[in-house]
Amino acid sequence: MPYAYEHLTHQQKNSISQYRIWIHHDYIKLALNLNCPLGHIMHDVIYNKFGNVITTVKIGNEESPPIDLNFVDVFLEDWDMLLKHKKLVLQNFNFNCCGGNGEDCKKICEWLEMILKSRQLSAKFIELFGNTVDQSMSIVNNFDRNELLRVWLHKAVDPKNFKKYRKQLKDVVISHDDYISFKLPNQKHFFRNFFMKFRKGPTKGIHANSRSKEAVVRSVFETRLLMQLVLRHLQCFDIRLEEILRRRENPLRTRKFAMESMSQIEVMKILTDIETNSLKIIEFLYPLSYEFISEIEVPFQIDQLSETSQWDNAEQLISRYLTITTPIQDMNILHFINLELRVKTLSSDDVPYLKTNLLKSSKFQKFEISSREWTIDESLHLLIGEPYRNFSDVKKIWYFRIPTTDDYMHIVLKTPEATKKFKFMSITLTRVAKEDTPFFN
Repeated sequence: MPYAYEHLTHQQKNSISQYRIWIHHDYIKLALNLNCPLGHIMHDVIYNKFGNVITTVKIGNEESPPIDLNFVDVFLEDWDMLLKHKKLVLQNFNFNCCGGNGEDCKKICEWLEMILKSRQLSAKFIELFGNTVDQSMSIVNNFDRNELLRVWLHKAVDPKNFKKYRKQLKDVVISHDDYISFKLPNQKHFFRNFFMKFRKGPTKGIHANSRSKEAVVRSVFETRLLMQLVLRHLQCFDIRLEEILRRRENPLRTRKFAMESMSQIEVMKILTDIETNSLKIIEFLYPLSYEFISEIEVPFQIDQLSETSQWDNAEQLISRYLTITTPIQDMNILHFINLELRVKTLSSDDVPYLKTNLLKSSKFQKFEISSREWTIDESLHLLIGEPYRNFSDVKKIWYFRIPTTDDYMHIVLKTPEATKKFKFMSITLTRVAKEDTPFFN
């Protein structure tokens, strides 16, 4: 049975504009880009492998119970259902096999070819990584040519084998950086100029006058759902949103505030006009301009944001992609129930700070923090004690009793070798019931 597919609403299933698939030896990541009136929303699904026939599926912060199937089979069941109900022309189809083993990638490629032959898929752009040239061309040739604008083959296993296809293609570019780019012949794009102009963003096409733009935005602000989309994609507007918000008789009520920006000041201008008691979740999103360059580190400060009443009353904080440069001990984060952050650096002193203070919290559930830079070493053992388990210094586990409760704090420290985020160290602190610990009799 499909798993992640069942978690998507009917509207979400019908609004997928991009598929991005990363195959690794122990997990598969499926990233879905969902179209909305004001931009795109990312939806990540991760299929984790445990042994040969056990899989868990993680969607956002939720992880499924163990599934008695190989992770490739679970992924293919979901993907099969998603493609069966595909209605939109995809903006981008991105398939990356560089991190997977040969058998898994071959199985997925063969399945994809079979599916495409039975139901043709349409995409504007295709990017394939780490496949053989024959595999790649077989996949590409089963897409709808009338919609396809360009194809990229990155890090092909056998790039010399491309020669036999070259005469059949147009505008071929072969880069010294190991990518091949081309167009398929006989393409028909009656609206191509319009499409390319539209891709540059809505601000390019809204130039009537400031009064008319303000009238449109005012009508949007009266609709709760549309307003939430505005908060998620602020860059879609070229007017001063904070001024419009402040003209409202009552502060805007919303449970979740999510915004793409590289400026703490920009975020504050909007956040401080949100009704304090209704706000539960704050999320910092990756800027649209960096959408395809996820390896670029985007620094972000929160020292001023963390002093607002909205921040103090929120229960969950998320920043998976922006790198928080404010030191952990200066962040004002101990009141959150759940937290997921990428930070500039992790130190041995940060761990006992989090442990000591979160043990005092009656609300704390889960804190997950990752970083590219760290100064955590053996001195940590002197600060919080020897780990309960130590897996070759790659993964360490501690348990601490939470005072006046039957719960424990479960701490897991992972080095980059043990994480699915390449080059990142991570620490996760979780509240667990006694029956979920080794100390339950």
